[in-house]
Amino acid sequence: VDLGFEGYEDLLGTELPANVTVRSFRVDGDITGGGLPILDRVHGTACAEVVHDVAPDAELYLVNYKYVYQLEAIIGYLISENVNVVSHSAGHCVGLFDGSDEICKIIDDAVFNHSIIWVNSAGNYAQRHWEGMFTDSDSDGWHEYPCDGGELGQTINATMGDTVVVWLSWNDTWGSATQDYDLYIYNFENNWRIASKNPQFGYLGQKPVEGGGFVAPYNGTYYIAIGNSGATRPVHFELYAYTHDFGCKVENSSLSVEATPFGAKAVGAVSWEDCSTLHSYSSRGPTNDGREKPDFVGPACVSTQSYLSVGYPFCGTSAATPHIAGAIALELSSK
Repeated sequence: VDLGFEGYEDLLGTELPANVTVRSFRVDGDITGGGLPILDRVHGTACAEVVHDVAPDAELYLVNYKYVYQLEAIIGYLISENVNVVSHSAGHCVGLFDGSDEICKIIDDAVFNHSIIWVNSAGNYAQRHWEGMFTDSDSDGWHEYPCDGGELGQTINATMGDTVVVWLSWNDTWGSATQDYDLYIYNFENNWRIASKNPQFGYLGQKPVEGGGFVAPYNGTYYIAIGNSGATRPVHFELYAYTHDFGCKVENSSLSVEATPFGAKAVGAVSWEDCSTLHSYSSRGPTNDGREKPDFVGPACVSTQSYLSVGYPFCGTSAATPHIAGAIALELSSK
């Protein structure tokens, strides 16, 4: 299950067999992941190649989606097809991260009630994550990071033209959040600022989430600030960046949401030469309710035909996950 499977049918350009079942749950039905960057379009193909390399006789289903809400329908389809093992090298970064998020409940239903083995990438956010309680010792409404700079202690460095994506979420009632906080991103050298100011007044549909993406207009340092916009209590923040490392980071509890269900097997990344040490980027636990993660580790920065065709090795927990899924398929076949 992935975002794109471009080139899966090219038997000369990939390592996949001819007999695969393909199903898209995108509204446009595009199995290639059209509209996404090239590495995302071949991402699922590379994952499937790894599964096939590890378990060459496994029957392969290639299923893609665009939005998280589509995963529920995908899981229903996989249950109807009697699929045994799911390899999912994706995940999002807003939620409660304790196994209670809605997608976690859906995954756990598939695992505990339908015997699907769900193998999920832990994420690549160890250097792109910060968490902590709202702190405001001077009562000016601005959060103070426990790093040099205090209220402006959280930074990322970006090059002009970079796509920067930052998400903030916190422990509040999902779907009717009552604690209102806002997210601001500054580049002081160029007098530039953007703000995310979603309302959190307890109304139906309001989520404890701020953030989004932008294209960096300047080279330099960007400061990420959090402001109290009417909240009545401190909350526990989860701050993630998709593509840029934070200056003030917390490596622990840096999992993606889909790695936190009680039944999911979260996979971290190690070198194929040294399986004893997580890569510095590899997300790690515990979950916010204290469970240890990852459950397994697998090798990253390996060769696949689809990634080599665009000039890259296949790295990250995305590459590690299908190794474990394939190994589990082998184990099932021996029973």
